[in-house]
Order: sequence, then structure tokens, then C-alpha cells
Amino acid sequence: MYQKDYTEHEKTCQFRVIRCEKCDVIVEEGVEHDCTKSMAAKYEYLEGKLIAVSQKLERQLERAERMRLAGDKGT
Repeated sequence: MYQKDYTEHEKTCQFRVIRCEKCDVIVEEGVEHDCTKSMAAKYEYLEGKLIAVSQKLERQLERAERMRLAGDKGT
């Protein structure tokens, strides 16, 4: 396919994806999906990321506290 043909192809491609207006999830155009399930999966994914970031922050705070205590002992 040539670049000049892309615009026309994009209009007719059977694998075209769109963003669902109800749940903001990217889906194939014309394919039915369950917004509730999509939003639940998105929530679980984001919750997992939040937990991972929270755990990383907790480890960094613990390390900073150990370094502060070690610095206090050295003075």
C-alpha cells in the first residue's frame, strides 16, 4: 500500500479501531463489547499500577529513613 492510498484505506479497513463513546475503551469498529466489563478491566489494571507505585514509594521512604538514621549516628 502506498502512503497516498492510506486515507482511503483507513476509511474502509475492516480492522479499524475506534474509542467507545460510553467507556473510552479502544475497540474494533462494529464489534460489540460490554462497557461494564471493559471499565472493570481498566479499573483493575489501574489499581494494580497504583499498588505497584505505592509499594515502590514505601520502599524509597524506608530507604531514605535508614539513610537519615545512619547519618544521625555518624554525627
